[in-house]
Amino acid sequence: MTTTNELRRALQQKYGEKPVTILGTIAAVDENSKTCNIDDDGFMMYGIRLQSVTNAAAGILKVPKIGAQALAVKIEDGDGFMLLDCAEYDKIIFNGGTNGGLINIESLVNKINAIENDLNTLKTVFKTTWTPNPTSPDSGAALKAAAATWAGQTISKTQTKDLEDKTITH
Repeated sequence: MTTTNELRRALQQKYGEKPVTILGTIAAVDENSKTCNIDDDGFMMYGIRLQSVTNAAAGILKVPKIGAQALAVKIEDGDGFMLLDCAEYDKIIFNGGTNGGLINIESLVNKINAIENDLNTLKTVFKTTWTPNPTSPDSGAALKAAAATWAGQTISKTQTKDLEDKTITH
């Protein structure tokens, strides 16, 4: 079985002395410049691109987690490298991330279910508890009494933070 170092040496022999892949650990990340540094067994590689295209406003920006294993590849005939993949990411941004985070579906479903349950409770009050009596002069007192328990339970307002996963933005 071929080891990583043997494969790297074979690629270097074929393509020249400069390495074509880097397998190491993320040592630093600069999200503003969209670069990272990778420590490859004590050999530090600086300025590795997080995106293949520089100055791209759109596309996918995967921000690696410091300390995670990573693989970078050489960009054609130049000296630059780009991050190909990483074992763990701090965040992923699609097309600039201006639309905020993705929805945590379980939180959203729970919130919708709470509203549906609340409306069903009110419907039950109208259906089973209250009977209109046109000859009674109570002016809705019976309805008010039947709905008192339901009306006393407020629905909390949904906040973005309740549903948003900021790890992935789009």
